[in-house]
Amino acid sequence: METLFMIITYYGNVRRYIVNKALISKIMKKSSDIKNYSIQNIINFRNLKWNKSDEFLIIEDVPLEHEIFHINPNYYSFGLITDGELKFEIDSETIQLFPNSIFVYRPGQLFKILDILPKSKGIIILFTKKFLDYLHENMFTVKEFSFLSYGMPSFIDVSKKEAKELKILFVDILKLLNNISENTWRLSARNLLSVLIYETDYQLEHYTKHFVQKTNKNNKLVNHFLSLVIQDFRKERKLDYYANTLFVSQNYLNAIVKKITGKSPRTVLDEMVIREAKFLLSSSQNTNTIAEISFLLSFPDPYTFSKYFKNNAGISPSEFRKNIIEKIDIK
Repeated sequence: METLFMIITYYGNVRRYIVNKALISKIMKKSSDIKNYSIQNIINFRNLKWNKSDEFLIIEDVPLEHEIFHINPNYYSFGLITDGELKFEIDSETIQLFPNSIFVYRPGQLFKILDILPKSKGIIILFTKKFLDYLHENMFTVKEFSFLSYGMPSFIDVSKKEAKELKILFVDILKLLNNISENTWRLSARNLLSVLIYETDYQLEHYTKHFVQKTNKNNKLVNHFLSLVIQDFRKERKLDYYANTLFVSQNYLNAIVKKITGKSPRTVLDEMVIREAKFLLSSSQNTNTIAEISFLLSFPDPYTFSKYFKNNAGISPSEFRKNIIEKIDIK
């Protein structure tokens, strides 16, 4: 589902942006290759000495040791690459980052580090929306669109001058964070993170403004629909819920979503549910029964879930799980 987040355009060096149109088929790797990931997982994996928050983290270097699997993050991340070269995969799109590159990924976007050259350097910020929501006003409440919004590019190459200014900003914020007293750290960190996001957005505005200019009323509706699906697909599969929440008719929603994404709202929703079901069925860390998975996805009973899964995936949940286990045993 390559249009799920509508990140389909790149302004800059085209040879560095490789689009894979078979997103869903490529996303569903072997059972151990996709993990729901939190900032705490990042801290644990890298053995970082960070106990201030599990909702906000700044990484000052680019470690050569990295996760070899796809992660499904529940946090936002953006960073500046200052030296070396990195290769990422975001929603099955391969992205190479060089010095003066800014990258961004968002909750729900499947992310994987493919390669990091030795001596690569950068500053990376990770945070949850919840961390900023403690502030009455923040980027998510004040601005409808920012560089963090779905539909904005996953990376931007900035000029050397802009990269230098951004690096100074990142380093200054980092210094302040390291010198805040424990008693006021969380409140101060939230405000400093807000400053960092606002200033970064300002610096990138002339790169992202054409995305915003092209985002008319219909694009906004589709963005809101996709965000709502990501948020509620586990408990809501009726299209009238999404249409009513967005204050439009089902016919209008169907026409606009189909026109912009090439898929009907039903297809978008079903693909999201099936993707999550496949993850739950195949994850090596998940021992839930099919009945428990049907409950997690708000189906009334296992029979209804199995019928839905087979209609959309072409195979029953039990057969899908059996095939995954057999592949693992062969290896």
